[in-house]
Amino acid sequence: RDYRDGDPIRKIHWASTAKRNIPTVKEFQDELFVRQTLVVDTFSPDPEVFEEVISVAASLLTAFHETKVLVDLCFMSDRTEIVKASSSQATISKQLEALAMLQKTASTPNELIQSLVTRSSMISSCILIFAGMDSSRQRIVQAIENQDIPTAIFVVKHPSDETIMRGDYTILEIGRIEKDLANL
Repeated sequence: RDYRDGDPIRKIHWASTAKRNIPTVKEFQDELFVRQTLVVDTFSPDPEVFEEVISVAASLLTAFHETKVLVDLCFMSDRTEIVKASSSQATISKQLEALAMLQKTASTPNELIQSLVTRSSMISSCILIFAGMDSSRQRIVQAIENQDIPTAIFVVKHPSDETIMRGDYTILEIGRIEKDLANL
């Protein structure tokens, strides 16, 4: 842009100034990256549901990576773990490796909630993959939504699980998950 009184001299772009014969300054703008967080439920006592949660998370991470969307992976072990995203192939490999090594935790979701609330200013949206739904998982959803972060919630469950859930949850029933995901 053209130079204005008060612009610092160090911002003058001398090559453009010489070419145009008008003082020209460099303007910088911050790049904004859409940064999503994929939260994986590690609180399930059911090994079959837990394995399906991991598979769904891996499928979503891979799909997002192919569309160049930055997705941080977040889960609980003995503490909250976050595997940050970048556009490199090494990042998706690290995230998939972390999922492959993931184990169920006996921790409560309180630390996870605190971590997500603390990071809320850096999260554009949050994808949560739960192993069923109960009051502790509802607290996680509520804490994130209280931060005005848009959410997409996937609930992996057995067909026999008759828990009533919100209409905006995506229900993935064991035995139909691939079909349910293909319909998204």
